[in-house]
Amino acid sequence: MEHQVVDNWYLPETMEPTALFKRLKRKFGLVHEPEVHHKITYCDSFDWRLFANDYLLSCVGTAWRLHDLHTGEIIMEESGPKVNKACFAKAFQAGRLQQQLTDILEMRCVSPIASGEVTVQECRLVNKDEKTVVRLFLEQHQMTGADDRLRAVRLEPVRGYIDELEAVRSILKQFEPVNRPPAYIAMEQGCTCLGRTPGDYSSKMVLHLDPDQTARSAVGIIYKQLLEAMHVNIPGVLADLDSEFLHDFRVAVRRTRSGLSLIKGVLPPAVVEKYKEDFAYLGQVTGPTRDLDVYLLYEDEYKSRLPETLQDGLHSFFENLAALRAQEQRALVRELKGPRVEEILCSWQAYLDSEDTQSAKFADSPVIDIATKIIYRRYKRVLKDGLAITDKTPDREIHRLRIQGKKLRYAIEFFASLFPAQDIATAIKRLKKLQNYLGDFNDLSVQQDVLRNHLQGIRPGSRKNLELGAALGALMSNLHREQVKARGDFAAIFGKFSSARNIALFEKLFTCKKEAI
Repeated sequence: MEHQVVDNWYLPETMEPTALFKRLKRKFGLVHEPEVHHKITYCDSFDWRLFANDYLLSCVGTAWRLHDLHTGEIIMEESGPKVNKACFAKAFQAGRLQQQLTDILEMRCVSPIASGEVTVQECRLVNKDEKTVVRLFLEQHQMTGADDRLRAVRLEPVRGYIDELEAVRSILKQFEPVNRPPAYIAMEQGCTCLGRTPGDYSSKMVLHLDPDQTARSAVGIIYKQLLEAMHVNIPGVLADLDSEFLHDFRVAVRRTRSGLSLIKGVLPPAVVEKYKEDFAYLGQVTGPTRDLDVYLLYEDEYKSRLPETLQDGLHSFFENLAALRAQEQRALVRELKGPRVEEILCSWQAYLDSEDTQSAKFADSPVIDIATKIIYRRYKRVLKDGLAITDKTPDREIHRLRIQGKKLRYAIEFFASLFPAQDIATAIKRLKKLQNYLGDFNDLSVQQDVLRNHLQGIRPGSRKNLELGAALGALMSNLHREQVKARGDFAAIFGKFSSARNIALFEKLFTCKKEAI
């Protein structure tokens, strides 16, 4: 997105607007319009997807505006729903804004991140002929929880009066304002009052490890970041705002479990065994709800796979899934609020903050030595298992390869900051292509199993069940054809990952050049 210069000027806190008007009055006539007051709410997804795409979303009543983050320019403005704790793109009326939000947010909702009151007063600057030459808007933002009021000036040119606009700019600049959009500054201040910072959460791991720091110190940093991800997502899981809160919680749990299994000899064995069991429990209790979330997200895709005459038959299937999901969500909330989950997270935090009374074999080894050994071993395992797969190999071996690929991905993400950024990005990109294929292949298999089990439980007799059976049967057939085709693509997909170029990259990055551990 190109950023155009927009006349938005943030005024210093020490400057009173009356001083600006006094200076302008020496050159122009001033016509003040009545003040306009309104409440404003800024919204984004929990992981800042709009912010990451250089957008800012505001709402006044039912009027929604999508701004350019850097200039404050209003790109789109349409009516929509009232601000609530959670609002999905589908709640907006069909149009450009809904489509833009859908493309960026996907399955995430937007929710309030800051709110406040805005007072706007228009002042028309007129010449000796009483003609308006520049429109000046004084905006005053009082964000909820903030002590200071933000003041900003926005200039709107009038066609044919460029010299006058430049004169106003010159006067304004004497007060040393900052050319930043007031909406961004107000949103930022409102977030600060709520203890947040724009862009402060992402599901991606961002770590900064030192190659020479001890392995014990490094894994402490890794596990603490993952634990923080669990904590910050729990409120969204409990409130059931959108499916990604639970997804991100589970990813943090899964990464922790993988770390405990992959990074051997750094933590005491008794600690590893205890928390492997504890985090396996967290994976178990969150699994049913997440599985149902995934299938509910497939609804539109499933219907698109069927002719229109069969699509209605899927209604009862998704109604049943939604009802079962509501039941599992209630059970999940009870578990997350229960004593065992609290004990696991609190004791893990306490352990990470403490010093080990019993050292582990490689606890004091440089983390770079541990990292290269783990990653290269995982890579060789993926390479070996993948090269052993032929057209006659059972599908279950492809599923096992998916697990190995996921472990390799986690290992690289844990230690990515220890290696050249560009090379790491290339390695992850190539691995991700293989993972996407393996994940899609596994999903096609699992989906067929779920549909088959549901089909077997249908009681014959009613027209509704007959339509459901026909829809599920046709859907299974469609998925099976796609799976057969995907199986035929394996050799080509894995061939790219096992190419000489990729092998050279992984060996360059992860072959341990120090004394073997």
